[in-house]
Formats: sequence, C-alpha cells, structure tokens
Amino acid sequence: MKNKQLTHKQLVSFPISRTSSQSRPSAIVPMEPVSLGSLEERILAEWEQFTVQAQRINKIAEELETAIFELKAIASTINSLRRYRLPAGKQCQDICEYSAVTIPCVGKKEDGLFILATQRIDLFRAEKEAALLAQRLRQQTKKSASREYNRKLAVS
Repeated sequence: MKNKQLTHKQLVSFPISRTSSQSRPSAIVPMEPVSLGSLEERILAEWEQFTVQAQRINKIAEELETAIFELKAIASTINSLRRYRLPAGKQCQDICEYSAVTIPCVGKKEDGLFILATQRIDLFRAEKEAALLAQRLRQQTKKSASREYNRKLAVS
C-alpha cells in the first residue's frame, strides 16, 4: 500500500467527541449568509483571539525558560553538595545531563507574516559570560600591573 503524504492544501478532519447520546454524525449545516459588517466584526474578534494566543505562547515560553534555568541551578547545587560530602579524590556523576534545548515562540516576519518557530536556549550562557568577564578582568589587571611596573622603572 502506498503511503499518502498530506500537504498543507489538503483538508484534514478530526473526529469530534459527542456529549449527547447520538451515535451517528449529523449532516453539515450550511453557513448562514454573513453581512459584511458582521464579517468584519468576526475577523476582528478572531484576530484579537489570535494575538492573545500568540502572546500567551510567548509568555509560557518565557516561564518555561526560567523554569529550565532554575532546574539547572538546583541540579548544580545538588552536585556541589554531593561532592562536598565525598572523600577527597572521589568523584560522583552529575545528576543531570544537558542537551540542546529549544522552546516554541511566535514571531513576526518583516512582511507581517506570523511564524510559529523554536528558539534555542543556551543553558551555559551565564558560565560563558562569567568566563569572558573573568578573562577581561585578568587582562585589565595584567595591563595595569605592567603599566605600574613600567612606570616604576621609568621613575627609578
């Protein structure tokens, strides 16, 4: 049997659960004619629902990102505490392993088209920033110490 690939142009219907005791599907009821004014109202109402839902998705994504970073911080604390109680020279395995993480988000393209996409979360961003800052501070300290040394030599 040949597998059929659905395209975005094909209509896909899903079964609807019924709360009534009726077991057979009812006929499709034709849409009533809609006046232009009520059509515009409906479009505006649906548009408002769409934007609210997009904002909700992005808010949940922010909350999820925060929760992920909190989970990582808790795991780090547990790892530190476990290592602290071990005898010197012994190692224990971390309690959590990390892989690439993405969260959903709704964005808007330059042409105004909305896009449901994923955003990559860098779980080690804070560590990278801290290492970069430490490197800059070491370089500044080294330059400052070198200038001070050179100034003292020039004075002598």
